Amino acid sequence: LKHEIRPVTEYVLSQQQPGDTIYVYSLGAQGFTYYAQRLGYPKKDYILGLGNLSHKDKEPEQNWQELQEDIKFLQGKSRVWFVIRAEDAEKAAILEYLNQIGQELNIFEQPGASAHLYDLSSI
Repeated sequence: LKHEIRPVTEYVLSQQQPGDTIYVYSLGAQGFTYYAQRLGYPKKDYILGLGNLSHKDKEPEQNWQELQEDIKFLQGKSRVWFVIRAEDAEKAAILEYLNQIGQELNIFEQPGASAHLYDLSSI
């Protein structure tokens, strides 16, 4: 599967507003960082997630707990970009969780990668 992280990175950087937070799901961290550096984007302006639902050395429940811990620190923010590079089933599970805790405001999708802007201020 081709993962088009570059256009997703460019889209987020072009749409980001002051005060926005960018969270990069762990599987997309390497690609996002690569392109962000080339586009002159400072490391301090995005968060590289640690949670990974497809981590084979851990129990699925532990993987979920790690992802939820990552997202817990984003609660209360009104604009959080989630950059997701993952297989369809994994992405669907992440988005299902995000839809339970927030409201999706914007989406940009490419093959194997996407960006989702969420309002998490109500949690």
